[in-house]
Amino acid sequence: MPTSPSLLPPDRALGWRPYAWLVYLSAYIAFPFVARTSPAQWALHVAGFVVFLPLYFAGYWVDGARRLPIVLGLVGLGTALTWLNPAAAVFFVYAASFIGGSRTGREATLWIAGITLAGLAAALSAGMWAPFSAVFVAVFVPLIGFVNLHDAEVRWRDASLRMAHDEIARLAALAERDRIAADLHDLLGQSLSVITLKADLAARLIDRDPARAAAEVKDVAKVSRQALAEVRQAVQGFRTATMEGELSRARSVLASAGVDLHVDAAAATRIATGALTREAEYALALALREAVTNIVRHAGARHCTVSIAREGTAVRLVVQDDGVGGDVTAGSGLTGMKRRIEVAGGTISWSGAQGVRLEAVVPVKGPEGAAHA
Repeated sequence: MPTSPSLLPPDRALGWRPYAWLVYLSAYIAFPFVARTSPAQWALHVAGFVVFLPLYFAGYWVDGARRLPIVLGLVGLGTALTWLNPAAAVFFVYAASFIGGSRTGREATLWIAGITLAGLAAALSAGMWAPFSAVFVAVFVPLIGFVNLHDAEVRWRDASLRMAHDEIARLAALAERDRIAADLHDLLGQSLSVITLKADLAARLIDRDPARAAAEVKDVAKVSRQALAEVRQAVQGFRTATMEGELSRARSVLASAGVDLHVDAAAATRIATGALTREAEYALALALREAVTNIVRHAGARHCTVSIAREGTAVRLVVQDDGVGGDVTAGSGLTGMKRRIEVAGGTISWSGAQGVRLEAVVPVKGPEGAAHA
């Protein structure tokens, strides 16, 4: 069903107020009735009213520089009619009211001052009513002009804040999506590698050692359930990975891949990681997981050494294998690892000169639980 045309744009903030502001025209409309008005003067009064209304309502449909012709039209209307009707000085008030939506700052101030001066000049032509018109212009033109200017600036600031809020929400959503993607990559990467290893091993053992093959299949089911639980936690934002748990997992994963693992100072590991924030330990734990996953997938290593120790206000993790080494390309796993470590306030580096060496450093908690820089 077609809607009827409206005099005002659909704007909840505007509402019905523009209709209420037409009350300022009451003196302009009343003046011809109380003054000696000829038919020709009546025609001029009516013509002024007819010209004013389209200009007034059109001012609400445009903004910026497009309002300036309307402002100038209202100033011209006031200049042309104030000599005939002193209440026509109200047109200068309407002109000033539209400046708030077309100019800001110093430029708007100059426009309001110019409209006021034009209104005062027109008031001098109002004969015995000149003092009344001049006082009206001097008070209400700047008052209404600056009030509307302030309201416009508040609306612009509110709009800017809403845009900034929407952008922050968008970036937060992107960051959360990236976090989930990185977590899923790291969590599932190792789990799927272990499942593949154990499934292949079970397939080879099924004829000559059925009992061990069955054990490997049970391990596959166990790893699958654990991976499912970790995926759920990652999606919900829970960060439960710990260094102790990842060291235990590393032993199992590397053993399945036939890689001998040596952990330097296991007792010191618990002491060192106890000084970390949850975020820092989570980042360090997933760095260890990604390093172990890469060893299983790509390194062709036989031995791996993991060391973790407290060094002043930081904890250092080093993972070294004796595999093929070479150029280490930063894929999504290493990129996600680097981002987590940096968010936790740390640094990370890797090298493929002799095997692959990964080194990550994160700050420990301060006296009040905050991480040292």
